[in-house]
Amino acid sequence: MKNKEWYLGLDVGSASVGWAATDSNYNLLRKNKKRLWGTRLFEEATTAADRRVYRAGRRRLARRKWRINLLEELFIKEVSKKDSNFFLRLKESKYRFEDKSLMNDYILFNDKDYTDKDYYKEYPTIYHLRSSLMTEKNPDIRKVYLAIHSILKNRGHFLLQGQSFSDSNIDSVIKELLELDIVNIDFEVTDEVIYSLKEIALQKKNLSDKNNDVKKLYPKEKQLQEIFKLIFGGKTSLDKIYEMEEYKELDASVKSISFKEKVYEEVRPDYEQILSNYIELLDLAKLVYDNIVLAEIKKEGKTISESKVELYNKHKKDLKNLKNLVKADNKLSEDKKKEVYNEIFKVDIDKGTNYVNYAHKSKNGKSCSYEDFKKFLKKELEKLQDSEIKNKILGELDLETFLPLQRTKDNSVVPYQIHKEELIRILDNAAKYHSFLSEKDNSGYSTREKVIQLLEFRIPYYIGPLNTHHNTKNNGYSWAIRKEGMEGVAVTPWNFKDVIDESASAEAFINNLTNKCTYLAGEDVLPKNSLLYSEYALLNELNALKYEGDRISVGARNIIITKLFKEQGKKVTKKTIKELLKTEGFIDGKGEIAGIDNIVKNDLKSYRDFKKILGDKFDEERVESIILWITLYGESRKLIKEKIKKVYGDFYTTDEIEKMSRLTYKDWGTLSRKLLTELVSEKLYNEETGECLNIIGAMRQSTILFMELLAGKFDYMNQIKNYNKENKEDITEITPDILENLYVSPAVKRSIWQTVRIVEELKNIIGCAPTKIFVETTRKNQGSNKVPTSRQNDLIAKYKTIKDQEIFELEKELNSTLDFSINKDRLVKEESSRLKAKKLYLYYTQLGRCMYTGKKIELNNLLKNNKYDIDHIYPQSKVKDDSFNNTVLVTRESNEEKGDIFPLKRKFQTEENKRLWRFLKEKKLITDEKYNRLVRTREFNDDELTGFIARQLVETSQAIKAISTILGELNPKTAICYSKAENVSAFRQNFGKIKEGNRKAENNEKLIKVREVNDYHHAKDAYLNIVVGNVYDVKFTRNVYNFIKNKKDARKYSLNTLFYTDVKNANTVAWEMDKTVHIVEKTMNNNNILVTRRTAEQKGALYDATVYKAKIAEKAKEGAYYPLKTTDNKIKDVRRYGGFTSIKIAYYSIFEYILDSKKGKKKITRVVPIPIYIAQNIKNDKDLLKYAQKQLPEKALKLKYRKLCIGSFLKINNFYYYMGGKTNDNFFYDSAVQVVLDKESELYIKELTKYLNWKKENKENKDAGRWNNITEVKNTQLYNILVEKMNTGIFIRKTPNKYNELSTVEVRDKFKNITKDEQAKILLEILNLLTNKKSTSDLKNINVKTSRGAYGFNLSNQSQFSIIEQSVTGVYEKEVVIIREKNDDLENCSN
Repeated sequence: MKNKEWYLGLDVGSASVGWAATDSNYNLLRKNKKRLWGTRLFEEATTAADRRVYRAGRRRLARRKWRINLLEELFIKEVSKKDSNFFLRLKESKYRFEDKSLMNDYILFNDKDYTDKDYYKEYPTIYHLRSSLMTEKNPDIRKVYLAIHSILKNRGHFLLQGQSFSDSNIDSVIKELLELDIVNIDFEVTDEVIYSLKEIALQKKNLSDKNNDVKKLYPKEKQLQEIFKLIFGGKTSLDKIYEMEEYKELDASVKSISFKEKVYEEVRPDYEQILSNYIELLDLAKLVYDNIVLAEIKKEGKTISESKVELYNKHKKDLKNLKNLVKADNKLSEDKKKEVYNEIFKVDIDKGTNYVNYAHKSKNGKSCSYEDFKKFLKKELEKLQDSEIKNKILGELDLETFLPLQRTKDNSVVPYQIHKEELIRILDNAAKYHSFLSEKDNSGYSTREKVIQLLEFRIPYYIGPLNTHHNTKNNGYSWAIRKEGMEGVAVTPWNFKDVIDESASAEAFINNLTNKCTYLAGEDVLPKNSLLYSEYALLNELNALKYEGDRISVGARNIIITKLFKEQGKKVTKKTIKELLKTEGFIDGKGEIAGIDNIVKNDLKSYRDFKKILGDKFDEERVESIILWITLYGESRKLIKEKIKKVYGDFYTTDEIEKMSRLTYKDWGTLSRKLLTELVSEKLYNEETGECLNIIGAMRQSTILFMELLAGKFDYMNQIKNYNKENKEDITEITPDILENLYVSPAVKRSIWQTVRIVEELKNIIGCAPTKIFVETTRKNQGSNKVPTSRQNDLIAKYKTIKDQEIFELEKELNSTLDFSINKDRLVKEESSRLKAKKLYLYYTQLGRCMYTGKKIELNNLLKNNKYDIDHIYPQSKVKDDSFNNTVLVTRESNEEKGDIFPLKRKFQTEENKRLWRFLKEKKLITDEKYNRLVRTREFNDDELTGFIARQLVETSQAIKAISTILGELNPKTAICYSKAENVSAFRQNFGKIKEGNRKAENNEKLIKVREVNDYHHAKDAYLNIVVGNVYDVKFTRNVYNFIKNKKDARKYSLNTLFYTDVKNANTVAWEMDKTVHIVEKTMNNNNILVTRRTAEQKGALYDATVYKAKIAEKAKEGAYYPLKTTDNKIKDVRRYGGFTSIKIAYYSIFEYILDSKKGKKKITRVVPIPIYIAQNIKNDKDLLKYAQKQLPEKALKLKYRKLCIGSFLKINNFYYYMGGKTNDNFFYDSAVQVVLDKESELYIKELTKYLNWKKENKENKDAGRWNNITEVKNTQLYNILVEKMNTGIFIRKTPNKYNELSTVEVRDKFKNITKDEQAKILLEILNLLTNKKSTSDLKNINVKTSRGAYGFNLSNQSQFSIIEQSVTGVYEKEVVIIREKNDDLENCSN
C-alpha cells in the first residue's frame, strides 16, 4: 500500500485521542478485518505544581538543616568544654526515652545545679532568652547557641535583601506608592503628606476609624481612599483601586482583594495576568501593609525579642483579667459562671473557637483565627455584667490587641534584617566573655562573622542547586559552575564566592533554563522589560486601535507613543488617547476609540527609567545589556553594579551606575530578538529606502498586528518554518524526547505523545504517511479554569449605574417608553440560570428592545414561539462568530429583511437606533466592538474576508500548534489541516438538512454525541474532522488571500452553503451531492470501533502526607504504614514513632507457588502489589522475587507476570475489564466493554443529563415547562432497557451484576414511586453500572446496594484470567493466559 492516498483524522483531547483513517472518498480503511478508527483513553497528566511545592519545602528544610549543622560545627568545641553531651542530647530528643543512648531526664540542661526546669522558669519562651542575651553578663555558651539556633531556624524573609532596615522604611514606600503613574492624586507628595498618612496607618485604631481619617484628610481622593483601605487590612476591588470600570466585570475570584484574607504571594500571579505592569501598585501597597504589621509586632526602639516578651507579658495580664472578670461577675449564678468559664477556657472540641483553640492548646481540634475567637468571646462576654474591665476588653478586641500571641502568620512580614540586628547584639555581648567568637581562622573570618553570614546567605536563583553531581551534562538539574580546582570543595557561606563562578553560572542559567522563543526553536527569549520587547508589546496593542471603525494612522499612533509613553508614564486610557488625538488634530472627537481595552496594558517604563538616569548618554545597545543583567541578577544589586562597572565603567559615572543598579525588572517575554529583528520579508519594504522590513520594522511602519504578519499574505511564517527546519536536529528515533523542547503543559504533552504513537503505528500498518492529517482539539484544552461572574450579577450591576433621569432623557429622544423600572425589578427576581438562555440575556442587554426596529419585545412571547430571532450582525455566511459581540435579538420580520447583508441597511441605522445603541455602549451593556459593527457603513475589505475564512482554516491555540509542528516534522510530505470544533458541531446539528440537500428543509435529524454511554464519540469526531476539514481545505485552498484576490466571485462565498453543493478542485472531490452524505451516514452508524487504554507504572507520591501517631499505626498490619524516616533504625519502627499511610502502588506482579494441603498439591496463582517505594529499587526479576518472598514467606515462588499496571486490559471469566487500584487484599476492576444503545435511548440519556445539570443551577424550578419531554413513562422505558441490557449478550457475564435485584417487582415499584428528578438520577447511576465510567454508583433511593467490582489477590478461584496486551491503536493484540478456562492443577504443576 505504499504511496496510497489516505486521510487521517484526529480528535485530540486532554484525556483521549480519537482517530480515523479513510481513503479520499471517506471510506474507512481496514486491517486484520478491523476498521481503522478508534479511541485511545488515558489519565490526564497533571502539572508539577504540587510536586514543586513539596520539593521546595524539602529543599528549604534541607538548607535550614545545613545552616544548623554548620552552626554546630562552629560551636561544638567550645560547648563540649562546658557540656560534652549537649549536642548528643539535642539529637536524641526525637527519640523515646528507652531508645536514647543517654538516659537523662533533661534535654537542654542536665547540670547538677541547673536543669531544663530552671531554664524554662528563667526563660518562658525563646524570645525571653534572646532578649536577655543581648545584655546578660558571661552568658552560658549553650544559651548563646540556642538563641542563635532560633534565629537561624526562622530568619525572616529576603524581599528587601541588601537594604538596610529602619523604622523610616515605611516613609519611602508610601512616597514611591504615591508617585506611581497609575495613582491619580491632585496634590503634591510632600514629607508632610507622607507623615500624615503614616501617622494614620500606625495609629491604634480599627479599620473603620482609619478609613474615616483618610477620608477627612483627602475627601475627594477616592482612589487614594481605596488604596489605603487595602493597606489597613480591608477588602476592596480592583476597579476601585485602579479607577477602571472594566475591572467590574472581572471574575469574582480576582475582582476583590484583601491582604488579610488571602496570602498575597500565592494569588499574585492571577492579578499580574490582568494588571500586567500595573501590578506594581499592589506590590507597593503590600509593602506598606507589611510595614504596618511589622510596626505592630516590633515596638519602636525595641528589638523583635523585646517586643515579643512585651506581648507575652500583655497576654499573661489579659488572661488574668479575663479570668477574674468571669469569676467576679455578679450577674450570673455560680453554676452559670462555671459554665461560662469552662466554655471559654476548658472545652476542647474539633473546630472550636474558644481560648483552647485560639492559644493552640487543643488536643481534639485545630487552631482558630483571631476573628473567630473575637466573635466567640464577644458573645460570651454579653452574658456578663457591664464593667470598666469588660468595656476595655471589648475595645481591645476591636483593635485586635487583646490576648496577643507571639507566633502568628503576621510573623511572615518580618525581614531577616530585624533578626540580624538582634543576632549582632547577642554575638557582640557574648564575644566579651567567649573569645573564640572573635578569633579568625584560615578563611579570614571570625566565628562571629561566619554566624552572621549564615543568617544572610541565600543561594541566588541564577546559581541554582549546588550539587554538581546532578549537573546538566549528566542530564540533571544543576548548572552551577565551580572555579578551577574547587570541584571537590564543600560550599559554605564564607567560601561561596571562592568556590562558585557566579558570572559563568549566570550565563549557564540563561543557556539552560530561560524560556525559548515561541516561534524560533532554541532561541532565547527577551527580558519582558527590554527596550525591543516593550516596544513590540506596545505596538501590538496600539496597532489594533480604531477610530470610528478604522485603524488610526501611523502618525497618530506615533504621537500617542511619544507623548503618552516616552515623555510621561501616567495611566493611558481610551479617554486620554482620544483627548490627545483631538488636540493634535487627528480626529474630530465625535467618534469612538475602539480595538483596545479601556486601559493600555503595555508600557515603555524601562525606556523612561534609563532616559531619566542617562539623558543624552542613552545608548540602546548598552541599555539592552543592562536590562538583561538586571532581569537576570535581580536579587543581587552588588553583582549588577559589578557587571556594569566591568563592562561600561568607562562610559558611566559612579552615581549613574548606582542608580541603574537600583532598577528592578522581572520576568521574560515570549519572543526572541532574532524573530523580531533578523527575519526579513520580501513582500514588505520601506517605501523611502526600498529596504526589506523585519517584523519590528513592519510594525513600526504600519499598524499591522504581529499575528497578521504571520498570515499567508506575508512570508514571515515561511521564514520561521525554514529557520526551524534548518536548525532542527533530524529525528532519528521516535521517543518522548522529541517533545522535550515543547513549551506546553504536561497534559498537552501526554496528548501529543499518544497522538504520535497512533500516527506512527498507522503509517506502519498502511505502509505510508497520510496525504492529509486533520487536527481538532477539544475546547477543554483551550478554555479557562476561571469561574465567570454570573450574568445576572453583571447585568444588575450595570442596571444600577443607569439613573432615572438618563432613562427619561433617552425615552424623550426615542419618543417611546422603555419600561426600565419594570425590567430592573424583573431582572433581580430572575432565576440566574435562566439567563443562560441567550435570548433572555440579550433581551436585558438591549433594554427589552429589538436592535433593528427599536420596537418593544414582548417578554411573554420571547421563549415560547418563533416571533423573535437571534441574528448575526456579521453574517454567518461570511464568518462563524456566535459571540455576544456579533449577536442581537430582533423580530423575525426584521431578521428576514436584513438577510445575509452587511453593513446594516440605512433603514436600520436610524438616528433613534443609533442613539439607543450609543446609550447601551456607554452603559457597558454592549461592547465598543458590537456598537462599531452596528453603525458601520463600509463593506468588508479583502483583508477582512481573508481573515474570516482563515479563522476556519488556521489555529491559534499553542497546544494545537505544538501537535501540528511535531506531526509536520515527522511527516514532511503530509499536509496538516485544521478542523474547527464548531464547524463539526454545526455539521452534526444540521445533518438532516444536509441529507436533504436543502438548508431550509424541515428534517431535524442530528448526529448526536452522548458522552455518558460510551467512548466511541472520540473516533466519530475524528472521522467527521476528515469530512468537514477536507471540504473547507478544498474549497478555500491553502492560501486564503489568493482565493479572495484571484478567484472570480470569491467575495460571494458562503460558509452556510458549503455542504449543499459539490465541492471540488482539479484533483479532489471533497463533497459530492447525494453521494458523500450517505457514505458519512453509513460510517457514523457503525460501532466497530477500537478502544484502548494507556497503561503505565504509577509514579509520584509514595504515600499520603498525613502523619499518623504510633498508637494508630501499631494496630495496623505489617506494611500498612511507611516510616517517617527510613535511614534511622529507631524511627523506622512505625509502631513506636508513627508513619504515613495509603501507600501508593506502582504496579502488580503475578506469582505462582505450590500449596501442600490434605487434599494434595494445589497450584496457587497470586497477585502481589508492588509499592512505588519498592519499585524504585527493583532492578531485575531477582529483586522483585526477593520482595514477593517477604510478602509470601515460606513459599517457592515462580514469577508468572512481571508488571501488571493499573488500566491493563483483562479478561476475567470471559468478560473484559480494566485493572484498578488495590484495597486491603483485593484489586478493583472496571468494565472495558463499550455500551451501545438504540438512538432513542441515547438521545433521552443526553436529555436527562442536560435536565439534571439545569436542576443543579435552577433551585426554584422556574421555566420547568421546557423539560416536558422528561416523563415518568419514558423513565420507566429506559429503566427497562438498561436493566435488560445487564442480562443480554456479554453483559450476562459482567460482575457485579445487579440484574436480579433491579428486575424485581419491589425495586421496580420503588423506582416508579420516586419523583421524576430522582428517577433521572437513578437512571444515570444504573447506566454507570454498565459503563463503570465512575467507580461507584448510588442506588440508595431504590434500596439497592452497589459497590465497585473487586477480586481477591488469589486468582486460583477464578475459572479464567488473561491479560490482553494491545498496541496503541488496538489493531494488534496478544492474550497472555494466566488461568486457563479448564484448569487442571496437576497438569499445570509441571509448567
